[in-house]
Amino acid sequence: MALFNITYETITPESAMDGAAHAEGFFARGVNLSMALAYLQQVELSGHMEANESPITDQVRWVKFYGVYMSNPDELVNYSLHFPEALKGETRKRLAEFLCSSEAWQCIF
Repeated sequence: MALFNITYETITPESAMDGAAHAEGFFARGVNLSMALAYLQQVELSGHMEANESPITDQVRWVKFYGVYMSNPDELVNYSLHFPEALKGETRKRLAEFLCSSEAWQCIF
């Protein structure tokens, strides 16, 4: 079974000026795709997402989901779904294309 990781990055105005994240780390490790999507449904997301490459190829490694400003208006949290190495190229590409589509946003989130 292919296991996915989800990472997060917190951006503040100061860290954005430095071009870096204020904090980053793992949100979830070693979860199946269904569980990974369930985790992402629990966080506040803006509806904007992108793969680590454009155009998306069979070498895509992750999809980033951009967050929204939550309780602290000076912090933005983004999440990235990292694909497992075991995921084959064409499957990787199709999954990334779907996750970056408006249809995915309507179906999943």
